[in-house]
Amino acid sequence: MKKWEFYVNRKFNYFIEWVQTICTQSKWQKEGLGFSFPLKNYLILNGNEYFHLKEAEDYEKFLEKQSKKDKNFFDNFIKSEIKLINEAKSLEKFLKEKPFSLSKLSDKDLNLIFKKFLRTHIKCFATAFVRPDAYLERKVKEELTSFLKDLKEKDIEELFKYIATYPKEEARKLDYLEEPLNLLKIANLIKKKGLQRKLSTKNLPLDISKKIEKHWQRYRWLKNPIVYQNLSISKKEMFERLKNLLETDIEEKIKYIIQERSKNEKNFSNIIRKFNFPHELINLCRILRKFIFLRTYTTEGTDRLFYWARQTILKEIAKRMKLNDEDIVTLTSKEIIDFLERKKKISSKIIKERKRIFAVIWQDKKAKMYFGKEAEKIIKKYKKIELRVRKRKLKIKIVKGAIAAPGIAKGKAKILESFKEVGKVKKGDILIVSMTTPDYIAAMEKASAFVTDEGGITCHAAIIAREMNKPCVIGTKIATKIFRNGDLIEVDANKGIVRKLIKNRSYAPLKWC
Repeated sequence: MKKWEFYVNRKFNYFIEWVQTICTQSKWQKEGLGFSFPLKNYLILNGNEYFHLKEAEDYEKFLEKQSKKDKNFFDNFIKSEIKLINEAKSLEKFLKEKPFSLSKLSDKDLNLIFKKFLRTHIKCFATAFVRPDAYLERKVKEELTSFLKDLKEKDIEELFKYIATYPKEEARKLDYLEEPLNLLKIANLIKKKGLQRKLSTKNLPLDISKKIEKHWQRYRWLKNPIVYQNLSISKKEMFERLKNLLETDIEEKIKYIIQERSKNEKNFSNIIRKFNFPHELINLCRILRKFIFLRTYTTEGTDRLFYWARQTILKEIAKRMKLNDEDIVTLTSKEIIDFLERKKKISSKIIKERKRIFAVIWQDKKAKMYFGKEAEKIIKKYKKIELRVRKRKLKIKIVKGAIAAPGIAKGKAKILESFKEVGKVKKGDILIVSMTTPDYIAAMEKASAFVTDEGGITCHAAIIAREMNKPCVIGTKIATKIFRNGDLIEVDANKGIVRKLIKNRSYAPLKWC
């Protein structure tokens, strides 16, 4: 059996997984991006995703070849991604405004709208499978090492941290960055009006109520739109977060975020000037930073479009098929079209089995989906690749990872298996997860530090940690398997170390295990 590398854990619904099998095809990549690198081999085992290292290396060679053949390759790549998300935004706006009543449309007309959504969604999703970030990160580091021959490896890594940030003007375009900042601004307004002591939804002035409503309307989609449940951030959740923020130094937090974004841009400019980077290296850094931004920007655009499709098109189709919100996303796009064109339905037994367990296998550019007992057999066959952390490692009380944001914090471990458990995190806890997404933000605001199994220095946890000025260690691979809820741990993000702490019987000061 070929060696598989773990990539990420994402619990997508069945419809989204089907879209992945389509968007990795050459046809859709060419249509959306002007080039293609179709996925040859890939595994999704009930949410856990795996790839072939050689295939990733082949993709980097492909990018190298394309960029040498066409000096504008990456700039055109950037333009294509932006164009796709603009198309998604346009369709999203159309759906939100609803200038018509979907319920009054014929199946034929509803099918036309669904197909338009599907084409846009597939092309946008395709960007996730041709990301050039890893190649560009390696290329920038190589060029830095070659140009700055007198610097040590650790100094190059430090410089790279300043380079691998969002351009300042782009940060404002990302909902997952702007949502926490804008909620802080609302909390600050509440505090200035002296309403924090008797804060309730009933005693809010009209201007603040309007701001909260507008905030909710803009950001409610951020609660994991790609799972089976049709979720939205509730106003109650938002209000609870406001109450928590009112207990903190709000103005200092706002000031820090704004200064940090400006500092990142200033540091990047200072590095270029200080070391007198050649034009080619400056351009390479610029492209890398743009794609770091686009990685999140395209994901947001794709997920947000899907959220609004669920509230409109898919909701109406579900109604006609006599299905609920969760059941409609157990179907493939082909099955939905078959219903709208020929009234063909899927059995409730199949729907139930797909929600329970599924697997997807790409082999030689062809993808096939399995569910129920067939999926169980597939997962059992590949089980060995999911069993890399074993009993020997489970006794470890210290893990290492990459430094995402410096600092030291001590607290109780809270290991979350999904965003549904964010309510378990109390103020000062250490948040330990496989990876964070925007729907973890309520827990991140309370936690004193973050630790993840996955991710690099430009992942969601890393960027939020820097904006919140909280210690963060990422890419530990095994933290969620090593620590237990309630463990007293220390996150030393100055060294990239997470340790379990104990007290002796006389309750002396903390000591190392």
